[in-house]
This record gives sequence, C-alpha cells and structure tokens, in this order.
Amino acid sequence: MPSPQDIPSRGSMERLLSTAGNDLIIAEFYVNWCGNCTKIAPAYEEMAQKYGNNAQFVKVDLDKTGDIHPEYGVTSTPTFVFIKNGVAIDRFQGSNARMLEAAIQRHV
Repeated sequence: MPSPQDIPSRGSMERLLSTAGNDLIIAEFYVNWCGNCTKIAPAYEEMAQKYGNNAQFVKVDLDKTGDIHPEYGVTSTPTFVFIKNGVAIDRFQGSNARMLEAAIQRHV
C-alpha cells in the first residue's frame, strides 16, 4: 500500500476530488512544526497501509496550502477530514491514534 499522498496545492485537491468518485478520502491537515502532528504521523502512515484499499489517504500541509483548510472548517492541527463525493462527512481532531482508527473504521 502506498503512503499518504501529499496535496501540494488547491488544484491538486480539486483534481483528487473530481476523480475520486465514490471513494472515501481521509485528509490530514497538518503543519510540520506541530508536536501533535509529528506524534500521530507514524500511526497515520500505518493506517494508510492498513486501510488503503478502502480509502485514499492524503496529507495537506497548511503552511504550503493555506487556502484549502477554511472550506473544511479546520481550525487546529492535526485535523482529519473524511470526504465522500466531495462533501466532508466527518472530522477528527487531535493525536489519539486509537480514536482516529475508530473514526476510520466507522467509514471504511
């Protein structure tokens, strides 16, 4: 299974959404200098490996793509947004890997 895909721009996110069809997208909104983001990164990587057949895992660096997060209501990092058919259907904030995995399991 591949690692989470980096989303470098709004255009990349729009392309992903337009080609995803009915696939579930799990987007992590993060910044590199965030301690909690660094803490959960290995677990998110493992979950991408484990559940990658059932969802597309992506990472959105707010320092590089600051124009994407407002439309998903992201106000803190890390925030994980679950997107289906272009619509945010759920979100999880924080670095608790067990709770994140439970949220993923509800949707895959």
